[in-house]
Amino acid sequence: MALELSDEKLSQLIQEIEKVRRRKVVDFKNPDDIQYLDPFDNLSKIKVSNNHLVLGRRGCGKTTLLLTTMKDNNSDFILPLDCQVYREWSSEKTIIEILSIFIDKLKINAL
Repeated sequence: MALELSDEKLSQLIQEIEKVRRRKVVDFKNPDDIQYLDPFDNLSKIKVSNNHLVLGRRGCGKTTLLLTTMKDNNSDFILPLDCQVYREWSSEKTIIEILSIFIDKLKINAL
């Protein structure tokens, strides 16, 4: 059964997506505030022990996906970075900054 553009379920889904889109890590003071809609089973894919680079258009749920993963997982090393702030930077400066953040986070987790 295909959804029609005027279907009420589609309208409800769009409203839910609008409620949770364009979030930043600082927007979530309480882990219970995180709501991730997972129609493509991305949570189970990202929870596989591996290295992940999450890319996507603005507002598609990258931050919420990572926050949900972090909320459900206290044992793995997770380093979410909003690379939007580096878009005007040179590649060298960006790499140095990200590695510096990575090393600082490793030091904190090693303690």
